[in-house]
Amino acid sequence: GVSLVRGTYTTDDAVVEGLRMRALWTIRWSLFMRADHALAKRPFTLEEFLQARHIDVTSPGLVLPGFDQLLASKGLRRNLVLTLNAWEQALAVIAASDCLAVLPSSLLDGRAHADAVVRMESPIEMPPRTLWLLWHRREENAAVQAWLGSVIVDLFSEPPTAPA
Repeated sequence: GVSLVRGTYTTDDAVVEGLRMRALWTIRWSLFMRADHALAKRPFTLEEFLQARHIDVTSPGLVLPGFDQLLASKGLRRNLVLTLNAWEQALAVIAASDCLAVLPSSLLDGRAHADAVVRMESPIEMPPRTLWLLWHRREENAAVQAWLGSVIVDLFSEPPTAPA
């Protein structure tokens, strides 16, 4: 069998013993809202941002979404009204509501709702996060595991950036 997972870690010390990993790409974050949202038309304060209705996408079992962890570390809290488990659902909700979301910047590229949703810089920057391909070390010598892992890395990983 093949056992591969893609995911992120919220902290560097969260790496689990026995897992192997390869970086796929770096996730950068932006603020998304409906194009005709009141906050899309003018500069807004941090307080207005935090009081607005927010949605987020999170994995099952995660107690607090990553952006809320970041806010809590700064002594802040937003008005989170809905959590979803799929990015495309988030775009649909944003396009049809007054909700905001801090999501991967590339989410809107070539997707449905691109005309109805705007992407902008968040007043609180979410640090970039690496998306990893992970597998258990007991599987690393299996031929099918190695083959599929290399195909996924070849297809989806960002090319390394040249030093400046």
